[in-house]
Amino acid sequence: MPNLNNLIINFQNGINLKKRFIIIPHSIFCMRIINLLYKENLISSFFYKKVNNRKYLIVFLKYVDGCSIIKKIERISKPGKNIYLSYNTLNKNYSHNSFFILSTSLGILSILDTLTKYVGGEALLRIDI
Repeated sequence: MPNLNNLIINFQNGINLKKRFIIIPHSIFCMRIINLLYKENLISSFFYKKVNNRKYLIVFLKYVDGCSIIKKIERISKPGKNIYLSYNTLNKNYSHNSFFILSTSLGILSILDTLTKYVGGEALLRIDI
């Protein structure tokens, strides 16, 4: 999943440099994650643009009083070590300060969606808010 690494690096750099927006190469996987972040109100907006037959996602970061809503974003599952979380584990360890994105049998879901649908899955990202 090299697209996921690129997404994380671009988000961290954008947050650290207090950028208004970041540009990410378009992929369906990244589009699903960005759409989920938008649905959960962690980014302001996004759109995709085609330049020289290459597609890019333009993501506008969300700030409140000059501070980014997303404090830190990190990858949990790595290529050599997949981390799977069951519904019971998610339910016990749910925190309002962290936001998890999981890959489930129902698709890419947030921790809130997995708790309402009673599913677990592979933990992809942890976002500190």
